Amino acid sequence: YLIFQDGLYLIDQHAAEERIRYEIYYEKLGVKSYQKPLLFPILLELRPTEEEIIKRFINDLKDIGFLFEEAGPTGLYLKEIPIWLNDEDINAFIQNIILSLESYGSLNLSDLRDNLSKSIACKGAIKANEYLNNEEVERLIEDLRKTKNPYYCPHGRPILIFFSNYDIEKRFKRIVWKKSLS
Repeated sequence: YLIFQDGLYLIDQHAAEERIRYEIYYEKLGVKSYQKPLLFPILLELRPTEEEIIKRFINDLKDIGFLFEEAGPTGLYLKEIPIWLNDEDINAFIQNIILSLESYGSLNLSDLRDNLSKSIACKGAIKANEYLNNEEVERLIEDLRKTKNPYYCPHGRPILIFFSNYDIEKRFKRIVWKKSLS
C-alpha cells in the first residue's frame, strides 16, 4: 500500500496498476490490431478439446491479431500476436481466450474484451508487498490519473481510501465535542 499525506491517502498499488492495465488492454482489444510475428513460434501444449476450440475459431482469432498454424497431426504453433500484447502475457491471454470460448461457445467480443482485460490486468499487476521505488510510485500515480476510473479496480474494489485530518483526529479522540451553552 502507498501512503500519502494531506489528510491520509491509502492507495492499493495492486488495484491501481490493475486499473491502469485493464484500461490499456480494454482499449486495445476494441480495435483491429496489427500483428507482430514471433521470432520463435510458440508450440502450444493444449488438450485436444482446447486445440479443437482454437481451430474452430481460428479466423475470428486472426481478426483480433492471433495467427496459429498446425504443428503436425496434433499441436498448434502461435506465430503472430497483436502488437500491443506483452510477451509475458501471451500464455495467460491464450488460456483466457480458450476459457471464454469454452464458456460461451462463440467469440463474444464484448465479454471477451472485458474478461480478458480484467484477467491479464490482474495477473500482470504489482503483487502484494512488492516494493516500489519513488520513480515507480510517481509513474504509477501519473498513469492512474490518466485512467477513466481511478477510484476502483476492474473488479470493483477501491483503489484509494482517504481520511481527512478531522477523521484522523476523531479516531485518536483528539476532537472533543463541546456543548454550546444557549
